[in-house]
Amino acid sequence: MKYQILIIAFLFFQISCQTNQANRTIASDVDQKLAVHFYETKLQQDFLNDQYKYQKQIEDLYKADHPLQKNIIYDVDPHLLERVSDLRNRAESEKNQLSRQADNYIQPTSQVFSFQFPWREHHDEFLLHDLQKYSLENGKIQRQISLSTNASKKTYLKLTNKFASWKEPRPTPPVKILGKPETPPPLLKAQMTCNDSLIHHKTLTSIKIDKGQRYQFDWFDEISNPTQTLFEFQNPETKCDLYFTDVATKKVYGVQLSSDSNQMKSISNPSHNFELCYLPSNTQLTGMEKFFTDIDTYRMSCPQKLDNFRTLENSFESVRAKIRLLTGKDLSDDFIKKADPFQPLDFSEAPKLDAILISYLVFRSDFSGTIILQALKHHAQRGAIIRIAISDVITLKKDRQMLFDFQSQFPNVKLVFYKYKNKNLGIRDKIDEFHRTNHIKIFLTYSKTDERNNQIIFGGRNIHDGFMFDHAPNSSSDRNAVIQYGSSGDEAWAHWEDFETVFQSTQLVQTVMGQYFSLFHLDYPTLFSRNYTENIPVKNQMDPQYFRLNENETLMRSFVSIPFKDDQLLESLYVKMIDSAEHEIKMSTPYFHLTKKIFNSLIKATDRGVKIQLITRLDLKGDTGDLILSDVNKEAVNRMYDKIKIYEFTTDGKILHSKLFLIDGKFVMLGSVNLNKRSFMHDLENTQLIYGQGYHKKIDEIYENYKKESKLLTEKQKTAFWKKIIIKIIGSAF
Repeated sequence: MKYQILIIAFLFFQISCQTNQANRTIASDVDQKLAVHFYETKLQQDFLNDQYKYQKQIEDLYKADHPLQKNIIYDVDPHLLERVSDLRNRAESEKNQLSRQADNYIQPTSQVFSFQFPWREHHDEFLLHDLQKYSLENGKIQRQISLSTNASKKTYLKLTNKFASWKEPRPTPPVKILGKPETPPPLLKAQMTCNDSLIHHKTLTSIKIDKGQRYQFDWFDEISNPTQTLFEFQNPETKCDLYFTDVATKKVYGVQLSSDSNQMKSISNPSHNFELCYLPSNTQLTGMEKFFTDIDTYRMSCPQKLDNFRTLENSFESVRAKIRLLTGKDLSDDFIKKADPFQPLDFSEAPKLDAILISYLVFRSDFSGTIILQALKHHAQRGAIIRIAISDVITLKKDRQMLFDFQSQFPNVKLVFYKYKNKNLGIRDKIDEFHRTNHIKIFLTYSKTDERNNQIIFGGRNIHDGFMFDHAPNSSSDRNAVIQYGSSGDEAWAHWEDFETVFQSTQLVQTVMGQYFSLFHLDYPTLFSRNYTENIPVKNQMDPQYFRLNENETLMRSFVSIPFKDDQLLESLYVKMIDSAEHEIKMSTPYFHLTKKIFNSLIKATDRGVKIQLITRLDLKGDTGDLILSDVNKEAVNRMYDKIKIYEFTTDGKILHSKLFLIDGKFVMLGSVNLNKRSFMHDLENTQLIYGQGYHKKIDEIYENYKKESKLLTEKQKTAFWKKIIIKIIGSAF
């Protein structure tokens, strides 16, 4: 009898693993070995294929630059394509095995595993901007900086000294008289000791440093001496003590440099995790159901069922919701209207968080950014792992000061100032370095012990006062630290109308954590990042009951885009989405400049009877690119106004910033993606595919409210001739 009970219990456990709400299963040992081997094989295939494509790009560029040379000799590895083909065959064979093991699935099902294969080359940087942050105490180092070495086979660390050039006013480079500087340049005498060997790569030479050796070198401020200070770690787990002495004052400072691998292990190592998504056949589905279960689009998570969402429509909710996640308390309207970024927060009911992941275009040092940072410091002090990714090219100096100060205080805090590194693919590639951005927008909290705190905010807002206030709330409390808006301030002022949605789900949070680290833990030389989710086809037909949801339920897939590395996969996704629409499409975007493929897809949709409408803004005064972007929007409107219904959002002093696609009363695309060429060709983006009539109904209410503040456009818009020329020449940048 006891054996029968054990068998029944085992069967119940197996069924519960496969039919829980999240559709996430627990794999056997055999499944795990096969899954990990398949993923590592597929990763090698994708990585080598990317290297081959890059080499071919270089070869094609060389041929274009030397059209008269018949015999082009360029170093393309002749065996690389053979290795890619071999890996592809092995991966396909293993995928087929995994597919056969899942032949009983009739709904999307995911499995999450970890791999250990070191595959990438990591480059990190320690930027010294304030000596006092690294003062010693009783001769001992007090500060630690973490290096993101997970899954790396080789790690390089650049030491950047800006302790003098960071100050205002910046010192001028020393003037040489008869070959000698008139005044000595700012200089630190540095000494580094590590628990493993490493190599110091100077501008012209390299020096091997032994384990335990006290290696001494001159560390110049970059304004006076651009000498490269680059160290190659033979072992990614290497730990180093770096001391540096200010030659002028003789005072000694120090910092410890070490891997963040133990931090990652404490939150189940998301930088090593991957997801297998088993997708039954959708050949009997049509419309948005078929599109939602698409198996061919990678960089997209497995479908998940969610039953808890809340929209943030009120502009104050942008910060209020984030502070609520971090403190457990609501900010009052009076607190927000006072706009004092140094008001104390109440942490008496703050949750215990293990990780906080943030990504935005900007994280301003204004009321919004400063008050959020105050809450982040509380969690950093309690040991939460905090990662903040923002765009380098649009970050202001006060933002950097605030964020660098934060990072310097806590070893569990890491910043990513995303900046596209050109790959020497011609002049356009060099220009791209100055305008490509991280446009991904995520605010995520994770707790291992309390699932109620596993929440994530998606939407179009940035951490910027312009998304909260209808006028600039310039603070007089510390003008040197806080952004001052306006014509005489640090940045022009604009007020943006947008909204966000909060989702509560442990599985969704863990999925987005995996996507986050797979995206930003990339291979530095090639900019290649691994795919977090691999899709596995299942021969059974999809269960049509899967799409029967109640009012509060949604199905979601999360997608991330690196258009210059994934062959503009985001554009293909949007074309598939538009091609799948059967009745109605509603769109909103602040920036309107369609790619040719999306334009054609919208025209095809109108030809088959789909009703299409768009809300956008023509007057972008206050936007960072308003000189040209208003005319970019007008040019796009002129191409489409007689083909679809286009509404101009006209409320004075407010720019509509929402990026929405609503289709057929049951599907919403929500995220960071604008309907312009930048999003589909240049910037890192994220978007959520959300299926569910209840969610669509709520977002449609928001959309219709936008329309009440808009007017229908029925004629061509006037544009300046010289702006037309600029748009024609460099239109892909807008």
